Amino acid sequence: MAEIKTLQEIANQAIAMPLQKVAVVCGDDPDTIEAIEKACKDNIVQPIMVGNKKATIELAKSLNIDHSLFEYVDETGRSQAARTAVKLIKEGEAQLIMKGFVGTDDYARAILDKESGLMKSKSIMSHVTIVEVESYPKLLFASDVAIIPQPDLNQKALMISYATEMANLMGIKTPKVAILSATEKVKEKMQSTVDAALLSKMAERDQIKNCIVDGPLAMDIAINPKCLAGKKIKSPVEAQADILIFPNIEAGNIFYKSMIHLGKAKIAAIITGAQCPGVLVSRTDSEEIKYYSIALAVYVSAKRLELGND
Repeated sequence: MAEIKTLQEIANQAIAMPLQKVAVVCGDDPDTIEAIEKACKDNIVQPIMVGNKKATIELAKSLNIDHSLFEYVDETGRSQAARTAVKLIKEGEAQLIMKGFVGTDDYARAILDKESGLMKSKSIMSHVTIVEVESYPKLLFASDVAIIPQPDLNQKALMISYATEMANLMGIKTPKVAILSATEKVKEKMQSTVDAALLSKMAERDQIKNCIVDGPLAMDIAINPKCLAGKKIKSPVEAQADILIFPNIEAGNIFYKSMIHLGKAKIAAIITGAQCPGVLVSRTDSEEIKYYSIALAVYVSAKRLELGND
């Protein structure tokens, strides 16, 4: 398949895919309900609004949104709404889950629950963001900007695998992965540089598959050929990274919000490692970001089913 270059291409393909149901946790938020309405009208998803039914309908009416477009499961508590949405997935009543106006902790806790959650065996919950920004010639995948505070070596290896799978689904056969730090040199007192060097060697020995991995790399030489040439460093990533792996959530989250508010980037983001894709963006993110994230979740879910990777 041809490599996907824009988030709109993902949305266009999602429109043509089989309709899936999404359990929306606490959709009583203007940007969430507007994104859901658009995705519903584009025939991307059929929403099940799990949360305060009265508040959701009142909000829809105030925004001139036809509330009859949605199905409802009435739950007044936000944490209980998250658990109910997970139950709908487990029972086959929905195929996707989306975070609305509910705290990330409540949303994640319901998915991670060892008895009733959605995690696969030997997996971790992580997060992949796709960035489309005018200053870069292709989509840029980033992990982890939202879930894992201080990923260890094994978690970083899984983060690479999850992001690589997503890039593969977008037509990128062998993505180039930059393991980021503040320097290109391995320094014993900077754990991120040690992890990066180990991950590079693991990929070289085929312990991490289907991608090219190099690190430690500073951000500039991961994405800018002039900077790479200026530092006279040889890297198989060649300053053309498809995937950025951040050393911790602080670095990743700052990148994410800088791309949105300073870079004016288009963004889509989902959780990885669970039985189904889950939309997870900030409560303050725009309707556009939430719409593209819904489309991404649908696209990934449908592609996995198509390839037998679910």
